[in-house]
Amino acid sequence: LKDNAVDTQLGFTVILKDGKSIMHSNQHMVQLSKADGSRMTTTFSRDELKEARSIVNNHLGVGRFVSTGTSATLTPANRIQHALYFTSAARANSDIGLKVSFYCSAIEALFASNPSELTHQLSERVASFLEDDPRKRSVLYGDVKRAYSVRSIVVHGKRAKASRCDQFVEAAEALDKMLRQVYFKIFTEPVAMTLIKLDDEEFNTHFLLRIFGASWKDLVDND
Repeated sequence: LKDNAVDTQLGFTVILKDGKSIMHSNQHMVQLSKADGSRMTTTFSRDELKEARSIVNNHLGVGRFVSTGTSATLTPANRIQHALYFTSAARANSDIGLKVSFYCSAIEALFASNPSELTHQLSERVASFLEDDPRKRSVLYGDVKRAYSVRSIVVHGKRAKASRCDQFVEAAEALDKMLRQVYFKIFTEPVAMTLIKLDDEEFNTHFLLRIFGASWKDLVDND
C-alpha cells in the first residue's frame, strides 16, 4: 500500500507442553529499507493495515520457493511469485542502484515474454496495463525507460557521476510505486489476475491488442 521499511527482528514462540512453557526465539537478519534507501517511519491507518493483511492472507502467504544453492531462474514459479522474489530483494538492499536493478527484474518477471527490444516492450506494457489515459501512459513509459538507463549503468559495471544520485533515487521511487500499483491491480481485479497468468503466446497477443486500443475486459470476455 505504501513505500515502507517495516521489518521483523526478534520473534518468540511459546509452546505449552505437559503444563510447562517452553520458549524459543529466532531472528530474521535482513534489514529492509524504503525505495530511497532510508528507514524513515511510515504511518498506516488501521484500515490500511487491515487491507494489507487481507492481501497477504489471500494472495501471498508465507513461504519460500527458492531453496539454498539454487536460483529463482531455475524454479518453475509463476510470474507473480518470481516478481515478488525480486521485489523483496530490492527492499532488502540498501544500495539504490541495486534496488533499481532488482525492481527492473521484477517488472521483467511480470511483463516480459520475449527478449527483443526489452526496454521498449516493458515500458509500453507497464503503461498500458496501469493506465487508460494516453498522457498518463506516456509518463509511465518515460519513467520505465529512465529507470532502465540507470539499470544499464549498474548491471554493466559502469560508473556514474555522484551528481546523478538524484536520478537513481527517482528511478527507485518510481519503480517501487509502479510495482505496488501493479500488484494491487493484480490482487484486487480478477481481470488483471487472469491476464498475468496467461502463457507467453496469449500474453503477447493480449498486450498487442491492448496497445492498439482494446480494453482488458473485452479481451478476457472474448476468451
